[in-house]
Amino acid sequence: MRTDQYIGLSPRAEKFVEKMKCKQYDAFEGAFGNNFPLYRYFKSRKKYHEIVQADPWSSGPMFFITLKERRDLDWTDKEIQEML
Repeated sequence: MRTDQYIGLSPRAEKFVEKMKCKQYDAFEGAFGNNFPLYRYFKSRKKYHEIVQADPWSSGPMFFITLKERRDLDWTDKEIQEML
């Protein structure tokens, strides 16, 4: 079945944001009409915004999310390939 697949943040990014406050700041539409929220995280005076890092196709797009301000926490190419 073809469908949008929201994968989310990498495990490293999840750990980084786990105790932060967050608020939805935007959303994006998948290939099959599904809407997915994007969040802004807050820590002290810093803000971290979710963005789509990659969207490879495997029976539909797989949305890998990262933090715009912390690209060192991106999904690696190997991690993405292992999920396909």
